[in-house]
Amino acid sequence: MSQLDLALVAGVSTRHLSFLETGRSAPSREMIVRLAAALDLPPHARNALLEAAGFAPPPSRADAAAIDPAIAEAVDRMMAHHEPCPLVVMNPRHDVLRTNAGAARLLAFFLGPDALAGPLNVLSLLFTPAARARQRKRS
Repeated sequence: MSQLDLALVAGVSTRHLSFLETGRSAPSREMIVRLAAALDLPPHARNALLEAAGFAPPPSRADAAAIDPAIAEAVDRMMAHHEPCPLVVMNPRHDVLRTNAGAARLLAFFLGPDALAGPLNVLSLLFTPAARARQRKRS
């Protein structure tokens, strides 16, 4: 890929890319992520670039699942306080991590009794063909 093509795909100027290439300018974390996306690099290659530039890679799913016990306790209290209203805890990718009893009842009503048996992603629930078919059947 030429420098011009990369600049167009990444949405930056060729001059800025040239400065990054020659070391006249240091890339920001966002620029590294943008260039990695423009080059369609896999996550492990993007993380290697971030580490080479002195940035920590984004946390893995396993790291994100391990939360501070004080935060987990606060979330538990919020979920209990919200009853009977639904409360869903999601990660930035909109994967459902936890639900209270109200949310579980609501999801079971719309998706069936075994809705919480597997991993749920709110965006895929809303925008898949099966979700649109369920919405049409209910209206």
